Amino acid sequence: MFSQAVVDLRRGIDVLMSRSDVDSSRIAYVGHSYGAQWGAILCAIEKRIKTAVLMAGVPSDSVFIVESNDPAIVAFRESATKEMRENYMRIATAPFAAISYVPCAKPAPLFFQFALKEPQISLCNKGVERQLRFTTFRSVGQQTRKSRPCRRADTHAPT
Repeated sequence: MFSQAVVDLRRGIDVLMSRSDVDSSRIAYVGHSYGAQWGAILCAIEKRIKTAVLMAGVPSDSVFIVESNDPAIVAFRESATKEMRENYMRIATAPFAAISYVPCAKPAPLFFQFALKEPQISLCNKGVERQLRFTTFRSVGQQTRKSRPCRRADTHAPT
């Protein structure tokens, strides 16, 4: 899902770049929820994006799976064994964890917008501290940038 979404977004940028009525030096991205997660990945691999606004995205789907009060996600948590949940998060969500792509967006500035009353993420489970951590996405990215170099890749998370 994430891979195809990012490929589709890149093709959209190709279309914009081909138009004479578009200033290619001013292409920006705005994404909400999953769109914010896609945007973090997109900005890491697509250097034609000059800036991005990422709204109400989570650092990783694993956070959503662990904390969401969405009935379908709650049902998944209740029906799957701990091993099944851990395997799913390791295999299906870890490679696409938006937080791991944030450091690679440089030089494009990213603006993060979050809300303390997001209905899909329960503040009760992990407290306000967990939600506030989302607002420090940028600082985590800056710390990561200092501690390890970013290797751009079109299909894999930075390592």
